[in-house]
Amino acid sequence: MTGNHPLDTTANLHDAIAECFQSVAKHPSARHWCVALSGGPDSTALLHALAALAPHHKARLTALIVNHNLRTEARDEAEAVAKQCDKHGIDAVTLTVTAQPPKTAIQEWARDNRYALLCSYARAHAGMLWLAHHHGDQVETTAMRLAHDSGLLGLSAMTPVSQRQDVIMLRPYLHLSKQALIDYCHDRDLSFISDPSNHKQQFERVRWRNLLLSEPELSTALGSLSQLASRYRSVIDTSISAFIAQAAHWDNDHLTLHLRRDAVLQLSKNAQIHLFRQLIGVIGHAQYRPSFDAVSRLLAPLPEQGQVTLGRTIIKFRPAFIDILPEAGRPHDPILLKAGDNIVYQGRFIVKSSHDCQLLPMSQSRLSAFSEDNPYRAALMAYPPELRMIFPYPSALDERAVTTHIKTNMLECDMTSSDAAQPLVLIKPIYDAMAQFSKDASSHKSGSSLIGEQSLE
Repeated sequence: MTGNHPLDTTANLHDAIAECFQSVAKHPSARHWCVALSGGPDSTALLHALAALAPHHKARLTALIVNHNLRTEARDEAEAVAKQCDKHGIDAVTLTVTAQPPKTAIQEWARDNRYALLCSYARAHAGMLWLAHHHGDQVETTAMRLAHDSGLLGLSAMTPVSQRQDVIMLRPYLHLSKQALIDYCHDRDLSFISDPSNHKQQFERVRWRNLLLSEPELSTALGSLSQLASRYRSVIDTSISAFIAQAAHWDNDHLTLHLRRDAVLQLSKNAQIHLFRQLIGVIGHAQYRPSFDAVSRLLAPLPEQGQVTLGRTIIKFRPAFIDILPEAGRPHDPILLKAGDNIVYQGRFIVKSSHDCQLLPMSQSRLSAFSEDNPYRAALMAYPPELRMIFPYPSALDERAVTTHIKTNMLECDMTSSDAAQPLVLIKPIYDAMAQFSKDASSHKSGSSLIGEQSLE
Protein backbone atom coordinates (compact mmCIF):
# COMPACT_ATOMS: atom_id res chain seq x y z
CA MET A 1 0.00 0.00 0.00
CA THR A 2 1.34 3.44 -0.87
CA GLY A 3 0.56 7.00 0.15
CA ASN A 4 0.68 9.04 3.36
CA HIS A 5 -2.93 10.17 3.80
CA PRO A 6 -4.80 8.51 6.70
CA LEU A 7 -7.57 7.48 4.28
CA ASP A 8 -5.15 5.80 1.88
CA THR A 9 -6.43 2.28 2.62
CA THR A 10 -8.87 0.13 0.72
CA ALA A 11 -11.05 -0.12 3.84
CA ASN A 12 -11.84 3.59 3.73
CA LEU A 13 -12.76 4.20 0.09
CA HIS A 14 -16.38 4.42 1.22
CA ASP A 15 -15.48 6.99 3.87
CA ALA A 16 -13.78 9.13 1.23
CA ILE A 17 -16.99 9.15 -0.82
CA ALA A 18 -19.11 10.08 2.20
CA GLU A 19 -16.75 12.94 3.10
CA CYS A 20 -16.79 14.30 -0.44
CA PHE A 21 -20.57 13.99 -0.83
CA GLN A 22 -21.42 15.70 2.45
CA SER A 23 -21.20 19.28 1.20
CA VAL A 24 -23.49 18.67 -1.82
CA ALA A 25 -25.93 16.14 -0.34
CA LYS A 26 -28.81 18.65 -0.52
CA HIS A 27 -28.19 19.68 -4.12
CA PRO A 28 -31.09 18.92 -6.53
CA SER A 29 -28.86 16.53 -8.49
CA ALA A 30 -27.80 14.54 -5.41
CA ARG A 31 -30.28 11.72 -6.08
CA HIS A 32 -28.73 10.68 -9.38
CA TRP A 33 -25.10 9.61 -9.38
CA CYS A 34 -23.48 9.52 -12.83
CA VAL A 35 -20.07 7.82 -12.85
CA ALA A 36 -17.48 8.24 -15.58
CA LEU A 37 -16.41 4.64 -16.22
CA SER A 38 -13.41 3.80 -18.39
CA GLY A 39 -13.21 0.19 -17.23
CA GLY A 40 -9.80 0.76 -15.62
CA PRO A 41 -9.10 0.00 -11.94
CA ASP A 42 -9.68 3.59 -10.77
CA SER A 43 -13.20 4.03 -12.13
CA THR A 44 -14.09 0.39 -11.48
CA ALA A 45 -13.26 0.79 -7.78
CA LEU A 46 -15.24 4.04 -7.62
CA LEU A 47 -18.28 2.51 -9.34
CA HIS A 48 -18.29 -0.51 -7.04
CA ALA A 49 -18.04 1.67 -3.92
CA LEU A 50 -20.80 3.99 -5.14
CA ALA A 51 -23.02 1.01 -5.93
CA ALA A 52 -22.71 -0.07 -2.30
CA LEU A 53 -23.56 3.42 -0.97
CA ALA A 54 -26.22 4.59 -3.44
CA PRO A 55 -29.15 2.75 -1.77
CA HIS A 56 -28.34 4.39 1.57
CA HIS A 57 -28.62 7.82 -0.06
CA LYS A 58 -31.62 6.80 -2.19
CA ALA A 59 -29.59 7.67 -5.26
CA ARG A 60 -29.95 6.23 -8.74
CA LEU A 61 -26.63 5.06 -10.21
CA THR A 62 -25.67 5.29 -13.88
CA ALA A 63 -22.30 4.33 -15.36
CA LEU A 64 -21.28 6.55 -18.29
CA ILE A 65 -18.89 4.93 -20.77
CA VAL A 66 -17.30 7.19 -23.38
CA ASN A 67 -16.20 5.78 -26.73
CA HIS A 68 -13.74 8.32 -28.17
CA ASN A 69 -13.66 6.50 -31.52
CA LEU A 70 -9.88 6.82 -31.64
CA ARG A 71 -9.17 3.10 -32.08
CA THR A 72 -10.92 0.33 -34.01
CA GLU A 73 -11.26 -1.72 -30.80
CA ALA A 74 -12.90 1.15 -28.85
CA ARG A 75 -16.47 0.07 -29.59
CA ASP A 76 -15.86 -3.53 -28.54
CA GLU A 77 -14.12 -2.35 -25.35
CA ALA A 78 -17.04 -0.08 -24.48
CA GLU A 79 -19.46 -2.95 -25.00
CA ALA A 80 -17.35 -5.20 -22.76
CA VAL A 81 -17.37 -2.60 -19.97
CA ALA A 82 -21.15 -2.20 -20.35
CA LYS A 83 -21.59 -5.97 -20.02
CA GLN A 84 -19.66 -5.93 -16.76
CA CYS A 85 -22.07 -3.29 -15.45
CA ASP A 86 -25.03 -5.42 -16.50
CA LYS A 87 -23.48 -8.38 -14.69
CA HIS A 88 -23.53 -6.35 -11.45
CA GLY A 89 -27.00 -4.93 -12.06
CA ILE A 90 -25.77 -1.38 -12.78
CA ASP A 91 -27.36 0.75 -15.50
CA ALA A 92 -24.81 1.76 -18.15
CA VAL A 93 -24.95 4.23 -21.02
CA THR A 94 -22.36 4.48 -23.79
CA LEU A 95 -21.67 7.98 -25.13
CA THR A 96 -19.86 8.19 -28.46
CA VAL A 97 -17.67 11.02 -29.72
CA THR A 98 -18.64 11.73 -33.33
CA ALA A 99 -16.27 14.64 -34.06
CA GLN A 100 -13.18 13.99 -36.15
CA PRO A 101 -9.97 14.02 -34.06
CA PRO A 102 -7.25 16.58 -34.82
CA LYS A 103 -3.73 15.76 -35.95
CA THR A 104 -2.19 17.10 -32.74
CA ALA A 105 -3.20 17.58 -29.08
CA ILE A 106 -5.35 14.44 -29.26
CA GLN A 107 -5.54 13.90 -25.51
CA GLU A 108 -6.75 17.45 -24.93
CA TRP A 109 -9.31 16.99 -27.70
CA ALA A 110 -10.44 13.69 -26.18
CA ARG A 111 -10.74 15.24 -22.72
CA ASP A 112 -12.82 18.19 -23.96
CA ASN A 113 -15.17 15.93 -25.93
CA ARG A 114 -15.40 13.47 -23.04
CA TYR A 115 -16.40 16.17 -20.57
CA ALA A 116 -18.87 17.67 -23.03
CA LEU A 117 -20.67 14.31 -23.36
CA LEU A 118 -20.53 13.49 -19.65
CA CYS A 119 -21.82 16.91 -18.58
CA SER A 120 -24.51 16.94 -21.25
CA TYR A 121 -25.86 13.60 -20.01
CA ALA A 122 -25.69 14.66 -16.35
CA ARG A 123 -27.55 17.90 -17.09
CA ALA A 124 -30.22 16.14 -19.15
CA HIS A 125 -30.84 13.59 -16.39
CA ALA A 126 -30.47 15.82 -13.31
CA GLY A 127 -27.35 14.07 -12.11
CA MET A 128 -24.01 14.88 -10.54
CA LEU A 129 -20.80 13.49 -12.00
CA TRP A 130 -18.36 11.28 -10.07
CA LEU A 131 -14.77 11.02 -11.33
CA ALA A 132 -12.05 8.59 -10.21
CA HIS A 133 -9.00 10.86 -10.36
CA HIS A 134 -6.46 9.84 -7.71
CA HIS A 135 -3.32 11.26 -6.10
CA GLY A 136 -1.12 10.23 -9.02
CA ASP A 137 -3.37 12.13 -11.45
CA GLN A 138 -3.21 15.15 -9.17
CA VAL A 139 0.59 15.16 -9.07
CA GLU A 140 0.80 14.71 -12.84
CA THR A 141 -1.51 17.69 -13.36
CA THR A 142 0.59 19.81 -11.01
CA ALA A 143 3.77 18.83 -12.85
CA MET A 144 2.28 19.68 -16.23
CA ARG A 145 0.99 23.05 -15.05
CA LEU A 146 4.32 23.87 -13.45
CA ALA A 147 6.07 23.02 -16.71
CA HIS A 148 3.72 25.40 -18.54
CA ASP A 149 4.41 28.33 -16.16
CA SER A 150 1.06 28.09 -14.37
CA GLY A 151 0.40 30.51 -11.55
CA LEU A 152 0.30 29.34 -7.95
CA LEU A 153 -3.49 28.92 -8.06
CA GLY A 154 -3.11 26.61 -11.04
CA LEU A 155 -0.74 24.36 -9.10
CA SER A 156 -3.58 23.43 -6.76
CA ALA A 157 -4.84 21.32 -9.68
CA MET A 158 -8.13 19.48 -9.04
CA THR A 159 -10.47 19.86 -6.07
CA PRO A 160 -12.75 17.21 -4.52
CA VAL A 161 -15.87 19.29 -5.25
CA SER A 162 -16.20 21.63 -8.22
CA GLN A 163 -18.64 22.75 -10.86
CA ARG A 164 -18.36 22.59 -14.63
CA GLN A 165 -21.01 23.85 -17.01
CA ASP A 166 -23.81 23.60 -14.43
CA VAL A 167 -22.79 20.10 -13.29
CA ILE A 168 -21.52 19.24 -9.82
CA MET A 169 -18.33 17.19 -10.14
CA LEU A 170 -17.02 14.99 -7.32
CA ARG A 171 -13.51 13.55 -7.04
CA PRO A 172 -13.37 11.69 -3.72
CA TYR A 173 -10.07 9.85 -4.34
CA LEU A 174 -7.60 12.69 -4.93
CA HIS A 175 -5.73 11.75 -1.74
CA LEU A 176 -5.61 8.02 -2.57
CA SER A 177 -2.86 6.21 -4.43
CA LYS A 178 -3.60 4.27 -7.59
CA GLN A 179 -2.37 1.16 -5.81
CA ALA A 180 -5.10 1.57 -3.18
CA LEU A 181 -7.71 1.45 -5.93
CA ILE A 182 -6.07 -1.55 -7.59
CA ASP A 183 -5.97 -3.35 -4.24
CA TYR A 184 -9.66 -2.56 -3.73
CA CYS A 185 -10.46 -4.26 -7.05
CA HIS A 186 -8.25 -7.27 -6.32
CA ASP A 187 -9.71 -7.73 -2.83
CA ARG A 188 -13.20 -7.90 -4.31
CA ASP A 189 -12.28 -9.85 -7.45
CA LEU A 190 -13.34 -6.98 -9.72
CA SER A 191 -12.06 -7.28 -13.27
CA PHE A 192 -10.71 -4.20 -15.07
CA ILE A 193 -8.96 -3.29 -18.31
CA SER A 194 -5.91 -1.21 -19.22
CA ASP A 195 -6.08 1.56 -21.81
CA PRO A 196 -3.10 1.17 -24.20
CA SER A 197 -2.90 4.96 -24.62
CA ASN A 198 -1.66 5.10 -21.01
CA HIS A 199 1.67 3.76 -22.27
CA LYS A 200 2.21 5.94 -25.35
CA GLN A 201 5.20 8.21 -24.92
CA GLN A 202 3.95 10.83 -27.38
CA PHE A 203 1.47 12.03 -24.76
CA GLU A 204 2.79 14.58 -22.26
CA ARG A 205 0.90 13.13 -19.31
CA VAL A 206 2.33 9.66 -19.95
CA ARG A 207 5.87 11.07 -20.07
CA TRP A 208 5.33 12.84 -16.76
CA ARG A 209 3.80 9.70 -15.25
CA ASN A 210 6.85 7.63 -16.12
CA LEU A 211 9.22 10.30 -14.81
CA LEU A 212 7.37 10.61 -11.51
CA LEU A 213 7.34 6.83 -11.06
CA SER A 214 11.12 6.83 -11.46
CA GLU A 215 11.57 9.87 -9.19
CA PRO A 216 9.43 9.28 -6.07
CA GLU A 217 11.01 12.21 -4.21
CA LEU A 218 9.93 14.56 -7.01
CA SER A 219 6.43 13.13 -6.86
CA THR A 220 6.28 13.71 -3.10
CA ALA A 221 7.52 17.28 -3.47
CA LEU A 222 4.96 18.07 -6.16
CA GLY A 223 2.19 16.57 -4.02
CA SER A 224 3.20 18.84 -1.13
CA LEU A 225 3.30 21.84 -3.48
CA SER A 226 -0.20 21.04 -4.73
CA GLN A 227 -1.51 20.82 -1.16
CA LEU A 228 0.00 24.19 -0.27
CA ALA A 229 -1.45 25.75 -3.41
CA SER A 230 -4.87 24.27 -2.55
CA ARG A 231 -4.76 25.92 0.87
CA TYR A 232 -3.80 29.18 -0.76
CA ARG A 233 -6.67 28.84 -3.22
CA SER A 234 -9.10 28.16 -0.38
CA VAL A 235 -7.99 31.35 1.35
CA ILE A 236 -8.39 33.34 -1.88
CA ASP A 237 -11.86 31.87 -2.51
CA THR A 238 -13.03 32.64 1.01
CA SER A 239 -11.61 36.17 0.94
CA ILE A 240 -13.27 36.95 -2.38
CA SER A 241 -16.59 35.55 -1.14
CA ALA A 242 -16.37 37.78 1.94
CA PHE A 243 -15.55 40.83 -0.17
CA ILE A 244 -18.41 40.16 -2.60
CA ALA A 245 -20.87 39.73 0.28
CA GLN A 246 -19.91 43.14 1.69
CA ALA A 247 -18.98 45.29 -1.30
CA ALA A 248 -20.70 43.97 -4.41
CA HIS A 249 -24.03 43.10 -5.91
CA TRP A 250 -24.74 40.50 -8.58
CA ASP A 251 -27.55 41.68 -10.85
CA ASN A 252 -28.92 38.44 -12.27
CA ASP A 253 -31.40 40.29 -14.49
CA HIS A 254 -28.53 42.00 -16.30
CA LEU A 255 -25.77 39.38 -15.76
CA THR A 256 -23.64 42.15 -14.28
CA LEU A 257 -21.53 42.45 -11.14
CA HIS A 258 -21.45 45.90 -9.50
CA LEU A 259 -18.36 46.49 -7.33
CA ARG A 260 -18.16 49.45 -4.95
CA ARG A 261 -15.22 51.50 -6.12
CA ASP A 262 -14.32 52.77 -2.61
CA ALA A 263 -14.12 49.17 -1.32
CA VAL A 264 -11.85 48.11 -4.18
CA LEU A 265 -9.53 51.06 -3.45
CA GLN A 266 -9.14 49.86 0.14
CA LEU A 267 -7.58 46.61 -1.10
CA SER A 268 -3.88 46.22 -1.73
CA LYS A 269 -2.81 46.18 -5.36
CA ASN A 270 -2.11 42.43 -5.23
CA ALA A 271 -5.53 41.79 -3.69
CA GLN A 272 -7.14 43.86 -6.46
CA ILE A 273 -5.36 41.79 -9.11
CA HIS A 274 -6.48 38.49 -7.54
CA LEU A 275 -10.04 39.77 -7.20
CA PHE A 276 -10.35 40.91 -10.81
CA ARG A 277 -8.67 37.79 -12.23
CA GLN A 278 -11.18 35.58 -10.45
CA LEU A 279 -14.23 37.66 -11.29
CA ILE A 280 -13.27 38.16 -14.93
CA GLY A 281 -12.77 34.40 -15.22
CA VAL A 282 -16.18 33.59 -13.75
CA ILE A 283 -18.14 36.21 -15.68
CA GLY A 284 -16.22 35.89 -18.95
CA HIS A 285 -16.31 32.09 -19.04
CA ALA A 286 -12.99 32.13 -20.92
CA GLN A 287 -10.89 28.96 -20.97
CA TYR A 288 -8.04 30.79 -19.24
CA ARG A 289 -8.11 33.64 -16.79
CA PRO A 290 -6.28 36.83 -17.84
CA SER A 291 -2.63 37.02 -16.84
CA PHE A 292 -1.43 38.88 -13.78
CA ASP A 293 0.36 41.36 -16.06
CA ALA A 294 -2.80 42.08 -18.07
CA VAL A 295 -4.88 42.72 -14.96
CA SER A 296 -2.07 44.76 -13.37
CA ARG A 297 -2.01 47.05 -16.41
CA LEU A 298 -5.79 47.36 -16.23
CA LEU A 299 -5.69 48.53 -12.62
CA ALA A 300 -2.56 50.70 -12.62
CA PRO A 301 -3.95 53.09 -11.66
CA LEU A 302 -7.63 52.25 -11.17
CA PRO A 303 -9.46 54.32 -13.82
CA GLU A 304 -12.14 56.73 -12.64
CA GLN A 305 -14.20 56.30 -15.78
CA GLY A 306 -14.14 54.55 -19.12
CA GLN A 307 -14.66 51.07 -20.52
CA VAL A 308 -12.27 48.25 -21.44
CA THR A 309 -12.59 44.61 -22.52
CA LEU A 310 -10.54 41.77 -21.05
CA GLY A 311 -11.04 38.00 -20.79
CA ARG A 312 -14.37 38.09 -22.69
CA THR A 313 -15.78 40.68 -20.29
CA ILE A 314 -16.64 44.37 -20.45
CA ILE A 315 -15.38 46.37 -17.48
CA LYS A 316 -17.03 49.76 -16.94
CA PHE A 317 -15.42 52.24 -14.57
CA ARG A 318 -17.75 54.76 -12.93
CA PRO A 319 -17.19 57.24 -10.06
CA ALA A 320 -18.99 55.04 -7.52
CA PHE A 321 -19.03 51.57 -9.09
CA ILE A 322 -17.08 49.21 -11.32
CA ASP A 323 -19.29 46.99 -13.46
CA ILE A 324 -18.19 43.64 -14.93
CA LEU A 325 -20.41 42.01 -17.56
CA PRO A 326 -19.96 39.48 -20.40
CA GLU A 327 -18.59 40.61 -23.74
CA ALA A 328 -20.37 39.64 -26.97
CA GLY A 329 -19.39 36.22 -28.31
CA ARG A 330 -17.18 35.60 -31.30
CA PRO A 331 -18.59 34.88 -34.80
CA HIS A 332 -18.93 31.19 -35.62
CA ASP A 333 -20.36 28.78 -38.15
CA PRO A 334 -23.83 27.30 -37.53
CA ILE A 335 -23.85 24.86 -34.60
CA LEU A 336 -26.14 21.86 -34.98
CA LEU A 337 -28.29 21.01 -31.95
CA LYS A 338 -30.14 17.70 -32.23
CA ALA A 339 -33.61 17.15 -30.84
CA GLY A 340 -33.56 16.41 -27.12
CA ASP A 341 -29.85 17.16 -26.72
CA ASN A 342 -28.36 19.98 -24.70
CA ILE A 343 -25.11 21.81 -25.40
CA VAL A 344 -23.10 24.62 -23.86
CA TYR A 345 -23.00 27.68 -26.09
CA GLN A 346 -19.75 29.68 -25.86
CA GLY A 347 -19.37 28.58 -22.24
CA ARG A 348 -22.24 30.83 -21.16
CA PHE A 349 -25.55 29.16 -21.89
CA ILE A 350 -27.09 25.71 -21.78
CA VAL A 351 -29.29 25.30 -24.85
CA LYS A 352 -31.85 22.53 -25.31
CA SER A 353 -34.20 21.99 -28.25
CA SER A 354 -37.26 19.83 -28.91
CA HIS A 355 -36.34 19.62 -32.62
CA ASP A 356 -33.18 19.60 -34.69
CA CYS A 357 -32.08 23.21 -35.03
CA GLN A 358 -28.98 25.35 -35.49
CA LEU A 359 -27.46 28.10 -33.38
CA LEU A 360 -26.09 31.22 -35.03
CA PRO A 361 -24.38 34.29 -33.54
CA MET A 362 -26.82 37.00 -32.53
CA SER A 363 -26.66 40.21 -34.56
CA GLN A 364 -28.59 43.44 -34.61
CA SER A 365 -30.22 42.50 -37.91
CA ARG A 366 -31.33 39.10 -36.55
CA LEU A 367 -32.65 40.71 -33.38
CA SER A 368 -34.58 43.26 -35.45
CA ALA A 369 -36.11 40.48 -37.53
CA PHE A 370 -38.05 39.14 -34.52
CA SER A 371 -41.71 40.07 -34.44
CA GLU A 372 -42.89 42.40 -31.69
CA ASP A 373 -44.72 39.58 -29.88
CA ASN A 374 -41.80 37.14 -30.01
CA PRO A 375 -41.09 35.99 -26.40
CA TYR A 376 -37.35 35.66 -27.01
CA ARG A 377 -37.15 39.19 -28.36
CA ALA A 378 -39.06 40.50 -25.34
CA ALA A 379 -36.65 38.73 -22.99
CA LEU A 380 -33.58 40.01 -24.82
CA MET A 381 -34.84 43.59 -24.86
CA ALA A 382 -34.87 43.53 -21.07
CA TYR A 383 -31.06 43.29 -21.13
CA PRO A 384 -28.74 46.22 -21.87
CA PRO A 385 -27.91 46.51 -25.62
CA GLU A 386 -24.36 45.15 -25.25
CA LEU A 387 -25.65 42.01 -23.48
CA ARG A 388 -28.21 41.10 -26.12
CA MET A 389 -25.43 40.08 -28.48
CA ILE A 390 -24.01 37.38 -26.17
CA PHE A 391 -27.10 35.18 -26.65
CA PRO A 392 -27.41 32.63 -29.48
CA TYR A 393 -29.85 32.98 -32.37
CA PRO A 394 -31.72 29.65 -32.75
CA SER A 395 -33.03 28.76 -36.18
CA ALA A 396 -34.88 25.65 -37.44
CA LEU A 397 -33.04 23.72 -40.15
CA ASP A 398 -35.92 24.31 -42.55
CA GLU A 399 -36.18 27.96 -41.44
CA ARG A 400 -39.44 27.42 -39.57
CA ALA A 401 -40.14 29.71 -36.64
CA VAL A 402 -38.42 28.72 -33.41
CA THR A 403 -40.04 29.51 -30.08
CA THR A 404 -37.26 30.37 -27.66
CA HIS A 405 -37.42 31.01 -23.92
CA ILE A 406 -34.79 32.03 -21.39
CA LYS A 407 -35.12 29.91 -18.25
CA THR A 408 -33.39 29.91 -14.87
CA ASN A 409 -34.07 26.22 -14.18
CA MET A 410 -34.15 23.58 -16.91
CA LEU A 411 -35.48 20.97 -14.49
CA GLU A 412 -38.82 22.76 -14.27
CA CYS A 413 -39.35 22.75 -18.05
CA ASP A 414 -41.43 20.13 -19.85
CA MET A 415 -40.62 20.26 -23.53
CA THR A 416 -43.05 17.46 -24.39
CA SER A 417 -46.05 19.65 -23.63
CA SER A 418 -45.31 22.07 -26.48
CA ASP A 419 -46.84 21.94 -29.94
CA ALA A 420 -45.28 18.86 -31.54
CA ALA A 421 -44.91 20.68 -34.85
CA GLN A 422 -43.38 23.82 -33.31
CA PRO A 423 -39.68 23.72 -32.39
CA LEU A 424 -39.06 24.85 -28.82
CA VAL A 425 -35.65 26.02 -27.61
CA LEU A 426 -34.77 26.66 -23.97
CA ILE A 427 -31.75 28.76 -22.97
CA LYS A 428 -30.32 28.89 -19.44
CA PRO A 429 -27.49 31.27 -18.49
CA ILE A 430 -24.61 29.59 -16.62
CA TYR A 431 -23.75 31.88 -13.74
CA ASP A 432 -24.07 29.57 -10.76
CA ALA A 433 -20.44 30.25 -9.82
CA MET A 434 -21.29 33.94 -9.54
CA ALA A 435 -24.19 33.10 -7.26
CA GLN A 436 -21.76 31.10 -5.12
CA PHE A 437 -19.43 34.08 -4.89
CA SER A 438 -22.38 36.13 -3.65
CA LYS A 439 -23.00 33.86 -0.68
CA ASP A 440 -21.64 34.70 2.72
CA ALA A 441 -18.00 33.60 3.08
CA SER A 442 -18.82 31.56 6.18
CA SER A 443 -20.70 29.07 3.98
CA HIS A 444 -17.57 28.26 1.98
CA LYS A 445 -16.19 24.82 2.81
CA SER A 446 -12.55 23.91 2.54
CA GLY A 447 -11.91 21.55 -0.34
CA SER A 448 -14.66 22.91 -2.58
CA SER A 449 -14.02 25.35 -5.38
CA LEU A 450 -15.93 28.50 -6.24
CA ILE A 451 -13.89 29.01 -9.36
CA GLY A 452 -15.10 26.02 -11.29
CA GLU A 453 -13.25 23.85 -13.74
CA GLN A 454 -11.65 26.45 -15.98
CA SER A 455 -7.88 26.48 -16.13
CA LEU A 456 -6.24 28.70 -13.55
CA GLU A 457 -3.08 29.31 -15.52
